[in-house]
Amino acid sequence: MDRRALTCLGTTLGGLHLAAALAAPAPTWQDMGAVAAVAREHVLRSVGEPAGRLVVTVAPPDDRLRLPACAAPLAETPEGQRPWGWMQVRVRCPGEAGWSLSLRARVQVFAPAVMARRAVTAGRTIESDDVHLAETDLTGLQRPPLRDSQLVVGRIARVGLAAGQVVVAEHLRLPVLIRRGSAVEVTATIGQVTVSSTGTAMQDGAAGELIRVKVPGGRLVEGMVTADGKVAVSSP
Repeated sequence: MDRRALTCLGTTLGGLHLAAALAAPAPTWQDMGAVAAVAREHVLRSVGEPAGRLVVTVAPPDDRLRLPACAAPLAETPEGQRPWGWMQVRVRCPGEAGWSLSLRARVQVFAPAVMARRAVTAGRTIESDDVHLAETDLTGLQRPPLRDSQLVVGRIARVGLAAGQVVVAEHLRLPVLIRRGSAVEVTATIGQVTVSSTGTAMQDGAAGELIRVKVPGGRLVEGMVTADGKVAVSSP
């Protein structure tokens, strides 16, 4: 075969290869935005009924990543994780040519909580102007916040509170109603009969606390401080 024939044959074969390449379907890649959406929907279902306004943020995958398109990708949460704060979500495409991809998701729940309007020193009685309700991220708190100002006003600050600090039950204590050494009325109920006497408090006490009281005759009894400043002794 002469050189001219070889050249023509090469040109023909090259054209055939080019036509085949143009005719072959281009690979279809998975939409990464759809993968993030699948992860977000999974997280929303996992949270259930939130205690406030729910915000779910999924960190998007690297847009340079190329994965084969999947008809129905599935999402799952690894065991041992709670749907709260930062978590991992695994999105996978089932099948022999499937793939698996881990994404980071953040779950936040915003709800009104009692917050210090200004700094409050330890030992001070909290007044209504010292606190207010404000929306806060509950997921960033170590302890559940108080969500009713009535549970805060009139209490004593056990620790100092900074302006803008969320108030929790451990920050507060009830005011002392009975002082050690003071005379106190002691009541004991037996059946339908209530007996009252006067005793001497052996320790300080706030409403709901148990304290010891010395009653006439020198006997020590233990009773609960009532909201009106008395001591109620339970009887068998």
